[in-house]
Amino acid sequence: MKYYLRNALLTIIWLLCSFQVAQLWLDPNIIARSSLMELAMISIVMVAIAAAFHWGTKRVVKF
Repeated sequence: MKYYLRNALLTIIWLLCSFQVAQLWLDPNIIARSSLMELAMISIVMVAIAAAFHWGTKRVVKF
């Protein structure tokens, strides 16, 4: 049961973060004001979240 709750929580977090990152990328004002370094950080965070989600759903960690 804990495994399913953990996966559900990871899924919710991943969806929320993905939505926030998508908003950042789709808003032209943010892109216009952002430096290359800030856009690179957003990309790195997005990849890290995706990797954590993939790792978390493929592995059973006991609490």
